[in-house]
Amino acid sequence: MLYLNTFIFSAIFASFIQVAATHLPLRQTFMFRFSRCDFCQRRLTFFEMIPLLSFIILRGKTWCCGQKLSRSYLAVELLFPILSTFFVYFERSASNRILLLICLAFLFFFLLTDLTYLHIPDVAVLVFFSIVLLLRLREGTPFSSILWQFSCSFSFYGLIYYIFRKGFGMGDAKLLIILGTALGFKASYWIFFLALASANLILGFAFLFKKITWKKKIPFVPFLFTGFLIYLILQTGGV
Repeated sequence: MLYLNTFIFSAIFASFIQVAATHLPLRQTFMFRFSRCDFCQRRLTFFEMIPLLSFIILRGKTWCCGQKLSRSYLAVELLFPILSTFFVYFERSASNRILLLICLAFLFFFLLTDLTYLHIPDVAVLVFFSIVLLLRLREGTPFSSILWQFSCSFSFYGLIYYIFRKGFGMGDAKLLIILGTALGFKASYWIFFLALASANLILGFAFLFKKITWKKKIPFVPFLFTGFLIYLILQTGGV
């Protein structure tokens, strides 16, 4: 029952994440508002906003005007619940579950904003960092230990940004500093290493087959997200 509830609530939360990622970078309100059709702006009914089911039943089209919806809706509402349920299943510690799910949710949000706008909203970064601090303190981690992990992460990723600022953004550095504070500097280093490895592999093939050019700006958060997933899979023994 735990895993079914995790999947259902994660699907609902994934829908909220997508709305927030679409509107927050544009400084548009996304809370306490009525959802509307992307095309005709008609107010959506409750039936049209049910995650996954509404997309499948309506065959990927709007109910009001019959326009084809982006498959990103289905992808987001399916991928995030699957990943959330996976980590709940393999992580036995309740406190670690919460921390990992918080990191997963925020990284998923930043993945969407980076892919859509090449932007990492500072306000969301601040909220992410604040929640991580509260969780670490709540679980009884000594403040000196939190400060040490933060200092190591800040120094290392700050230096990386200073040296490679043309290919490594400030937003990316901030996320790695938060991950270092949340999971420890060693964990963040491995996430960073895995992100670089996946970026080199994927972009190498993309350049080889001329799918992208050297001048094109490439979002790095998707690779950070990939590194985060690979690291946690290896840590939980999920392979």
